[in-house]
Amino acid sequence: MFHSLNILVRVAVIVVGLLMVAGLMSLFPEPTSLNETFGLIVVLFGAYRMVQYLSTRRRIMNDPEE
Repeated sequence: MFHSLNILVRVAVIVVGLLMVAGLMSLFPEPTSLNETFGLIVVLFGAYRMVQYLSTRRRIMNDPEE
């Protein structure tokens, strides 16, 4: 259950970032390139967290002594 929740939250972060990059979601009252930049940072952060979580989980599953 927690594995699915972890994946869901990380995917949600990536989706929110993509919405910001596409201009469908904004943090600022008027259109600005800062919104796309921040969206890209959120996407990259979500992708980093996803890769980190999956590699850690794979390592733990392959090495049960930890």
